Amino acid sequence: TANNLNFSYGNSPAGTNLILRVITSDGFSSTSVTVSGFRVAPHPPTVNILEPQVESCGLTNTLWNLSADIFHPDGDTNVNVSWYSSIDGYLGDSISTSTYLSTGNHKIICSAIDSEMKTASATVDVSVTPGVNYELGTNCLWLCSANVGPYAGKCLSINTNTELTVVFNLSAPAGSSFIKAKISMTEPGSGTTVLATPSWTNFSAFSILSHNVSFMPDKWGTYTFTAELIDVSPADSAPGGTTYTMSLSTVSPPKISARNDGLVDFSYQAESSIPTGLTVRIFNIGDSTLEIGQLNIGGPHANAFSLEDDNISHSSLSSGATGTVSIIFNPTFTGVNQAYVSIPCNDPSAQAFSLNLRGDYILPEPAFFLINLLLIIYVRKNITV
Repeated sequence: TANNLNFSYGNSPAGTNLILRVITSDGFSSTSVTVSGFRVAPHPPTVNILEPQVESCGLTNTLWNLSADIFHPDGDTNVNVSWYSSIDGYLGDSISTSTYLSTGNHKIICSAIDSEMKTASATVDVSVTPGVNYELGTNCLWLCSANVGPYAGKCLSINTNTELTVVFNLSAPAGSSFIKAKISMTEPGSGTTVLATPSWTNFSAFSILSHNVSFMPDKWGTYTFTAELIDVSPADSAPGGTTYTMSLSTVSPPKISARNDGLVDFSYQAESSIPTGLTVRIFNIGDSTLEIGQLNIGGPHANAFSLEDDNISHSSLSSGATGTVSIIFNPTFTGVNQAYVSIPCNDPSAQAFSLNLRGDYILPEPAFFLINLLLIIYVRKNITV
């Protein structure tokens, strides 16, 4: 009867001489045959990839570590190792190395060949996606006053209690699918406040991602604003450059002022002193520039007053500066004459600032005597009648 017998000699070193004895028995008697002359052939090496792990994922800027464990049953120390990629080809020839991989699904192969030209290999699959570089430039953050468009320029100073708009802009990098930002503010003498945490998804490459938030700074000093990317997908291929900070100073607004609480009093004027004039001085007691428009005279007796040497209309007075204008009193109405000078300006607390004008006109003595005489005659006549 024919019988086959398979056995492993993998644990036997190469070159070992084997003796095979076959014993047969029918239960009552037995016989044996000894066969010699067998010699164990050289074994191939074995390869076990340690890095990268199976189905690992990375980016094009990921530095991949490649390492393997090589074992040779025969103790052969002359084993050559080679690394290959199914996409990039040859990667290295040492048991441990590192390399960058191009985009795609790679089969990483580690091959070993010993001195007897026996070979072995192992393979792992890895996936490489394009790297995305997220970076905030100097144009990502704009600080705009209420009367300046978001892209017209950046405010470096602003009056207190004036609306400020913080504008965040980012050009979406190619390959990105999700971006979340944080916009925060540090007030003078206070902690940090998060103004907004906008996020975007399903956007096209290089599209402008934007978010605006407005508030009213009410403190004097320096406000610091920070834009920061706090979550992105895929991961940032070049960490750093994802935070941008700029500062803005607040100042007290312009403040218009005049002496005597804005009253220009010509007091009592006789005909001999008419016309007469007074020089009025306007002050800017605020910290920022006072912008003044056209001065105008109004009121019930506006015709009794006029302006000369007007150095105030359409002027700009810096902090602490003054401007002057001469007001002439030349009435045609006997008695108290009242009017005002309106001074339009950018003082937020006095945008309709005005000077009150007053002048008393007294008739000359002869005229006054004649009027009294006529009055006396009229009264006596009425009494006689």
